[in-house]
Amino acid sequence: AIDTAATPPTELVVKEINPGTGKAIGPNSLVTVQYVGSAWSTGQVFDSSWAAGAAQFPIKGVITGWQEGLQGVKEGARVLLIIPPGQGYGASPPPGSGIAVDDTLVFVVDVEKVGS
Repeated sequence: AIDTAATPPTELVVKEINPGTGKAIGPNSLVTVQYVGSAWSTGQVFDSSWAAGAAQFPIKGVITGWQEGLQGVKEGARVLLIIPPGQGYGASPPPGSGIAVDDTLVFVVDVEKVGS
């Protein structure tokens, strides 16, 4: 759970909860992940792939916090990302997303597959 009363970090936080042993994510990798994302300000989940199934996308097509935080992470890893606004959505969160302007984002990401 997020302590919404605590001051969020101002720098990207990356913590490997479980290390992976497979192929590492590079700057042009196509990744398949399961994830859940919460907003620091409310502690509420705003997005999760678990119900719909794993998500696949090029790593260079996502927010900066994911691009930087997942570089070098290997298949099979579970990673905690705490992403400050400047590396998330900042002043322009997706409409209807439940993300406030300049909110810090908290993700737990399971890296299932790394392709090229």
